[in-house]
Amino acid sequence: MLSQIARGGMSTVYLATDIRLDRTVALKVMHRSFAEDPGFVARFEREAKAAAKLSHPNVVGVFDQGSYDGLVFLVMEYVPGHTLRDVIRAHGALEPARALGVLDQVLLALTAAHDAGFVHRDIKPENVLITEQGVAKVADFGLARALTGAVGTATSQGLIIGTVAYLSPEQVAADTVDERSDVYSAGVMLFELLTGEVPFTAATPLAVAYRHVNEVVPAPSSVVADIPDYVDALVLTATAKDPAKRFGDAWEFERALVRAQNRVMEDQDGDESADWGDPSPSWAPAPLPAAVPGQPADDGPTEVIAAGSSTAILVDHLADPTTVNDAEDPVTEVLEPRPAPLSAGRGGAVGLSPPDRTEPYRPSKKIKSSSRGRRSLFIAIILLLAALAGGVGWYLGSVEYVSVPDVTGQNIDDANVVLAESNLSIEEAGVESSESVPEGLLIRTDPPVGERAKAGSTIAGIVSGGPQLFQVPSLRGTGVPEATAAVEAAGFAVGGVERVYDPEVARDLLVGTVPPAESAQRAGTPITLVVSQGLEPVVLPDLVGQTAAQAGQRAANLGLLSTVREEFSDTAPAGTVAATEPTAGATMVPGDSLVLVVSKGPAPSVVPDVVGMGQAEATAALQAAGLRVVSRNQFPIVVLDRVYSQDPPSGTELPRGSSVTISIV
Repeated sequence: MLSQIARGGMSTVYLATDIRLDRTVALKVMHRSFAEDPGFVARFEREAKAAAKLSHPNVVGVFDQGSYDGLVFLVMEYVPGHTLRDVIRAHGALEPARALGVLDQVLLALTAAHDAGFVHRDIKPENVLITEQGVAKVADFGLARALTGAVGTATSQGLIIGTVAYLSPEQVAADTVDERSDVYSAGVMLFELLTGEVPFTAATPLAVAYRHVNEVVPAPSSVVADIPDYVDALVLTATAKDPAKRFGDAWEFERALVRAQNRVMEDQDGDESADWGDPSPSWAPAPLPAAVPGQPADDGPTEVIAAGSSTAILVDHLADPTTVNDAEDPVTEVLEPRPAPLSAGRGGAVGLSPPDRTEPYRPSKKIKSSSRGRRSLFIAIILLLAALAGGVGWYLGSVEYVSVPDVTGQNIDDANVVLAESNLSIEEAGVESSESVPEGLLIRTDPPVGERAKAGSTIAGIVSGGPQLFQVPSLRGTGVPEATAAVEAAGFAVGGVERVYDPEVARDLLVGTVPPAESAQRAGTPITLVVSQGLEPVVLPDLVGQTAAQAGQRAANLGLLSTVREEFSDTAPAGTVAATEPTAGATMVPGDSLVLVVSKGPAPSVVPDVVGMGQAEATAALQAAGLRVVSRNQFPIVVLDRVYSQDPPSGTELPRGSSVTISIV
């Protein structure tokens, strides 16, 4: 296993190597929480069986399926590139030619599925992959169901199956689904390609689903002006609420779409002011193959012409004249192809009925001619063909062609040095994102390597712009669940959570990300979520002995809220901190409260009552109270040895060390 490619609600996709066949594959592993659910496992296995039956250039191939150590897995074709959702996100609304070119290949894939007896049921941009060569491939047949069998309804156990933005009305209403359900979803996707938005939005998925049931998809031109009316009609027919009014299947939709492509090309050729863009942008699908498996073998005299464009152009031409012998008047019948114009009426589906696959060619008119006229015409044609053949032979003989060397992986200057040896040159014709080719080097050439080019000509080169980069979203102040969803929606993976203290962001909310917000990163880059632990704790220092003002300032510097309480103290000088609550060394968080106990000095002494005591007893009592004793004899001779009076009287509060006078009799 090499790396993680994508993660969804049901499974995770990894880039892996098939060591048996030595090839790179995509390994889809169901989340372990779902592997124990037989219903989910059955859907997973159904995806493998459905997709394995399809072999088509526009369908992602499935190689193997199984389980190991409680994990259910699916081995699929690895498709380098990006999804159609990435294209819409990067480009927004596409010009009609581009939109039709992309959907054409999607419909070819669905045609193969419908011919094989399956309905996809989850057509959306996320399930359409665009390869580095521009080929569109439909993936995720996990919802696919056989058109025949016991299960053919749109819901399972009361749950709507599919993605609500693209659900057909019958999928919401639990009616039986068939090919026309895929046609509806493809029509909604075409609406989004043309306008950059889905036709229905609402506050909840269920509300979106019921809008599909109760409302009509609007014409794309109601959102984006200048969309041709026949393109409007194409969307409106595909998204008709009544399945009977839609195209019968993907094949009929694709035939009508091809005719619309022809109209778009004709309008571009005939209207110099038309600004529908180059139908072959750098990401656009490659030309269609000459024959597409799963389509009818005979569709009349029709050719598929790629012409270097992503949009396949089907050119109807006249069949060879057929002579019908008539006894009196020979006639030549000119057989025309079946008509396929789109309606000019905006906003409706009139004139969009697709051709029957088996519809024969019909004679449209008769042109009388004489036998002599036919002979003259025949001779003229022979002479013209001979002259043409001679001219072509002379031209081919006089023009030198060379094989295009392989210069991929080189810069333009180095490539010109190599090509000069073959009498060719190269110039940059565009830039494309590439995960494998470094920035500034050639990805491919036109004509491709090995094909012929006219000697002395300049070929086109597509240069790598490096890996496609996406912007990391700004997530500061959001919760971890919301941030995780936003990171995954932006095409990245959550690489872990880092917790830091932050004075500005509340606890458990995001401070930022690593790499930082708005930086450009590759899809799938691990994004670390930096989460706040709130304010950083502090350790309370020893403030005892400091003045109240000094201790209060230090507490404020630490973010603590201090209050003062004064108390008597025999040890701390008055006006200094005698103690703190809590004590020094405690862990506190900024904003916590701190009490500063400030000394008022020693507590005062209360003069005891010593009147009537002997002199020695009274002296001891006063000294015990912290007072000094001054004795005075009342008479020259002490007769009774008793305290007659004291000054100050008992109960008086005096500072310690104050004097008390006693009179002895």
